[in-house]
Amino acid sequence: MHINTALASTPLSELNYNFEDLPVYVLSHDDTAYPDTQRWQSLHGPWSGLQEELLSISNITERQIVPNASHNIPNDAPDYVVNLIRQILHNPI
Repeated sequence: MHINTALASTPLSELNYNFEDLPVYVLSHDDTAYPDTQRWQSLHGPWSGLQEELLSISNITERQIVPNASHNIPNDAPDYVVNLIRQILHNPI
């Protein structure tokens, strides 16, 4: 697998994304969803950093780690996604 490190290292702030006060929720997979392999170790740090960087695109953000979910969060944890959507509709951050 090839990762375009030039793109991966581009700060979102340089792209001028600014959703101001639009709430942004970043859902991340559970680290235990993947075996502890050399590939995982090499990708985990940069990937996690990009997830954190997404939090810079709005003034109102929240990152949640979805238990027992892989990268395919809607398929692995549909109830989690539905419950979060309901929470957002009733009690936005």
